[in-house]
Amino acid sequence: MSAGYGKINPYLGLRYILDKNNISTPYSIDNVTVFPTIGNGLFNVICDPSECLLTLHIYNVTGSLLASYNLKDRNTHTHMQFSIPTENRGIYYIQVTTDKGQYTYKYVNQ
Repeated sequence: MSAGYGKINPYLGLRYILDKNNISTPYSIDNVTVFPTIGNGLFNVICDPSECLLTLHIYNVTGSLLASYNLKDRNTHTHMQFSIPTENRGIYYIQVTTDKGQYTYKYVNQ
């Protein structure tokens, strides 16, 4: 067996996240899509009309809640735009709760 085969490389995931060819590809789980995943603080949330958006929370990398949005009144909108409430570069987590589940997305603010 050659060196490198059969071993888990912890850096493969990082290379995929930072691959510039995948920046504009929406990150989609089931009926909820968040894009772009790397940007200047603005991101879009698209939800299939069959799924009811309830809340959206934005956390920093240490887990502190930065923003919370109640989306129950916005259910007629399937495409919404949000912004990271800080100008700091770094990794943020976007948590979307719907009537069918909870989804968490990673966002890199450049």
